[in-house]
Amino acid sequence: MPDMKQHYALIGIALVADEYPLYFDAANEKGLGMAGLNYPDNFKAFDVQEGKDNVTPFEFIPWVLGQCASVDAAKKLLTNNPQFLKQLTNLDNYASLSPAMPVNTFSKEVNFNGYSRGLSSHNLPGGMDSESRLVRVAFNKFNAPKHNSEEENVDTYFHILHSVEQQKGLDEVAPNQFEYTIYSDDTNLDTGAFYYTSYNNKRITEVDLHKENLDSDKLITYPINDKIVFDEEN
Repeated sequence: MPDMKQHYALIGIALVADEYPLYFDAANEKGLGMAGLNYPDNFKAFDVQEGKDNVTPFEFIPWVLGQCASVDAAKKLLTNNPQFLKQLTNLDNYASLSPAMPVNTFSKEVNFNGYSRGLSSHNLPGGMDSESRLVRVAFNKFNAPKHNSEEENVDTYFHILHSVEQQKGLDEVAPNQFEYTIYSDDTNLDTGAFYYTSYNNKRITEVDLHKENLDSDKLITYPINDKIVFDEEN
């Protein structure tokens, strides 16, 4: 696609190649965010066609966020795939989950003693597969407390995300090679505050979009804080 002479300011996680940000996910100054996820069975590469918007995967996120201020504006450019309805339908299989202790509906003839806390979440899936992780994060999200302060809400957000992170050694993608969660991030779409943690550093780092010059034509980058840090008390 041709250069955008002007575009909304973006903030997110990216690899930078030749001064071009290859975003994994980002949000813009208008409060619209998006992520590039892994859907290998749904991807189709089309030949270049005259008269069409021929957008490559690496420029897809800045192409959308650079010009769209809302979800409605983004919908005019594209259609989401795969459809989210399948994942929502799958949640029906877990309607009985609860953070409360279970009520005995098994049989009046059987006496249950509640040997452990959290028995109503016993069937919450714990796998590394995407479907299990979606169910788990949805359960955690909808049962998480909501707070009045930004700090507490951001902290809760990362507890939710970390509950579905992939630990090294659990998701083998090739012999002795494993996929793992390199980072987790969060953007306050109202304020432009961007937060992240890395695999090795669970301390939350903040980058504020509006502390930068949004009219600048320069790419601003910060290294990922990925060093293991201990708070020593003695």
